[in-house]
Amino acid sequence: MTRLIFTVLATILVAGAAEAQEIGAILEDNGAVAFEGSVPNVCRLGTPGLDQASSALTVEQQTATGISVRLNAFADPETALALENSVIFTLPLTCNAAHSLVVRSLGKGFSTRETASPGFLNSVGYSLTTQWAQQSSSENVVGGSGTTIAVSNAAAGSAVVTVRIPAGTTPLVAGAYSDDIIVEVSPGS
Repeated sequence: MTRLIFTVLATILVAGAAEAQEIGAILEDNGAVAFEGSVPNVCRLGTPGLDQASSALTVEQQTATGISVRLNAFADPETALALENSVIFTLPLTCNAAHSLVVRSLGKGFSTRETASPGFLNSVGYSLTTQWAQQSSSENVVGGSGTTIAVSNAAAGSAVVTVRIPAGTTPLVAGAYSDDIIVEVSPGS
C-alpha cells in the first residue's frame, strides 16, 4: 500500500526585537494630561484546519501549530499511478500592519526514500495555491519552492492553501511518500 502523509507547520516570524506596548501620560504646560501610546506590528496565526471533510483524508495529528494529514488513496492499487487529488487547508490569520505570507515545500514534492527504478518515479510534484487578503499566488512544487503574498496593510480572516496532485502518467515505486509544507508570516512586507 502506498500512502501519502504531509504536514502543514505554521510559524510566525517577528522582524527585529519584540516591541512592548507603551502607554504614557504627559503633563502639558496648561495642566492638561495628554496620553500617547503605540502598538507594535503583530501577526497571529491560528490553528490550521481542513476546509473539506472527505473519506479520502485522515487527520493523523493536529496541534495549535500544525496538522498532519494522510491521503488514503494516493496511488491506484493496480497501476501504481498517482491519483488526482486536492486538499484545502484554512489558516486563521490576523496581522495589524503590512506583512508577508510565505507557503513553501521543504521537500521536492511528495517523495519517498526508496530509489527510483527505470520506468518508475519516487516523487510526485504538485501545485500549491495560496489565497489571502484578496490576493492569490500559485506555484508548481519541485523542491523548496512555494508561494509568497505581500500585503501592504492590516488584514484578518482565513488564508486558504490548496494542494493539487495531478494524475500520474508514470508508475510510482512502493513506499511511504511525504512532504512538509511550511507557512511563515512576517510582519512588515
